[in-house]
Amino acid sequence: MADIDPLLDRLAQAHAPALAAARQLGGTAPVAAAQAPVAVDAAIVAARRQELRDLLKRRGLRARAAFEALAQAQGLSEQATASHPVKQALDRLDFEEALRQVEAEVEADAAAQTTMIHAAEGALL
Repeated sequence: MADIDPLLDRLAQAHAPALAAARQLGGTAPVAAAQAPVAVDAAIVAARRQELRDLLKRRGLRARAAFEALAQAQGLSEQATASHPVKQALDRLDFEEALRQVEAEVEADAAAQTTMIHAAEGALL
C-alpha cells in the first residue's frame, strides 16, 4: 500500500487544473479558450492557500496579492482569476465571504481527493 502514495500525488497533480477549471463553471462568465495544461505543485498551492486564509482571518489587505499568487499557483487563466468568487469578494473588501469561498474550495478539494483515493483503491483490488 505504500506504493500508492506517489501514484495518488501524481493523480492529484494531474487533476488539479481540471478541478480549478470546474470551480469556475458555476459562474456566468463565458468559457475561455482552451489553454495548455499547467503543471501544478500541490504543496505550493496548499502553502499559498494557507497564507491567503491567514490574511483573510486578519482582514489583511495583502490578501489580494496572496489570492493572485494562489491563482497563479493553481494555473488559473486571467479570465478565471478575474471572475473567481474569492477575487470578487476581495474586490468588495468582503473578507468574510472570501474566506467562506476559500474554505468551500478546501472542502471540495478534500472531497475530490477522497474520491480519487477510493478510485485508486478500487483499481488496485
